[in-house]
Amino acid sequence: MYSPWFSALISGIVAALAMAAGSAIQLIGSRTPEPLPVAYIVVATAIAALVTGVFVLIAVRSGLLLARCRQLPVRFALITAAVNIVALGVLGITPVQTHAIKLDMPSAQGTHVGIPLSFWLMIVGGLLVPVLVAYLAGRIAGRIAGGRGNAA
Repeated sequence: MYSPWFSALISGIVAALAMAAGSAIQLIGSRTPEPLPVAYIVVATAIAALVTGVFVLIAVRSGLLLARCRQLPVRFALITAAVNIVALGVLGITPVQTHAIKLDMPSAQGTHVGIPLSFWLMIVGGLLVPVLVAYLAGRIAGRIAGGRGNAA
């Protein structure tokens, strides 16, 4: 049984490692006239991984606190981390029509090009998915534990 803090730490570390791997692969494979310096790749990857890890840690901890979960079995801690990575990965690779694409499209009106709604929905989803996954894992773990004092 893991505490909510340790369960959130597991999710944060897994998210940071996934982000580091994804960022490093993307930066190494980028096509620029001059190759990117190794220091830039390392620093950019480390910053992105740290921010992602801390965000997921806080979001999972918040979800477990909302579920009033005091202890989480190992399998639920690992399932929470895995589901968060898959869900955030899907949100991260979803294509968004950027302003550059919209500027190339012929427009019937001379209106201002705004940020698409799908972009805002992905941001909100990315912020809420880890909280919701942790909340559901905490509630299910509490139901399974029954009367052992896992959930209030």
